[in-house]
Amino acid sequence: MTNRLPSRKAQQIFEQRVRAITAAGVEMPQECVSLQQRLDAFQGAVGTPMRDRLVRALVDNDNSADLPLLGALAQAEASPNPDVRDAIRGAAQWHIRQAYSDHAEAIYQQVATLFDDAAQTLTDAVSVYNPETAAELVANVKTKDQHRRAWADAQTAARKLDALLPALHAAATLASSEDQFGGVHSTGERIFGDEYVDDEVILLPLGADAKGLKRAAVWRAWDCEAIARHAQTRSDQGFSVDVPTPTRTGRWGALLAIGCRVRACPLNELAPYRRPVGPAQTRGNGPDHNHPS
Repeated sequence: MTNRLPSRKAQQIFEQRVRAITAAGVEMPQECVSLQQRLDAFQGAVGTPMRDRLVRALVDNDNSADLPLLGALAQAEASPNPDVRDAIRGAAQWHIRQAYSDHAEAIYQQVATLFDDAAQTLTDAVSVYNPETAAELVANVKTKDQHRRAWADAQTAARKLDALLPALHAAATLASSEDQFGGVHSTGERIFGDEYVDDEVILLPLGADAKGLKRAAVWRAWDCEAIARHAQTRSDQGFSVDVPTPTRTGRWGALLAIGCRVRACPLNELAPYRRPVGPAQTRGNGPDHNHPS
């Protein structure tokens, strides 16, 4: 047991990751929830219960009351010591993190299952019907109902994957030790010793298996929405650029189109997937002739 208060940044990172996981619909361990509730109740407590008990004892002539003790407690209540509150908060937060760590891998598996279910829905839908088909063609009376369902399911699944990715990342990080990839560190970003990386080189392999594919093509698929936004911004500024057509399934459909398998990565296989070296691969870059139209 320790009363040492976690650093403010480390605690904020932990709480942010927990919020991302619960937002995905995965509940925290009950011991974490119960202890947090007790801590919140303690920190939010108001009033003067000791003073009130002392007053009642005096007024009611309660001979069983220890008036000197009640007086001392009432005095302490009127002059709270922040060191006491900090010690209680530090101990509670430490125990919450320890309790979470006992369930961290199971929680990751729960989030991974949700992610894999959405990925399978998208993969199946794409195999049935092209999700990028124009809406007017889908509405055509000749289009089969199963194709319409697949067209709609693909976009729904892609949006769900977008929503689940932060939770998957949070759960993976909290389930890893400090010596592993994505370990829980005060900065939240350390991997492999003293090396720091951009979140994207973690997120891509966390959600997609790109083995055997050209790295540049994989990153173009992953960045497709950012590339389109960048191109549109440049076009709006008067530059002559090719603006990609927005896709309904975003990066996930683009990844499937080049042969990636969308899935939640097993924790023991997680490793950075780095961007290719070269100016042409800068995130968000698209065709740009660098001159106004």
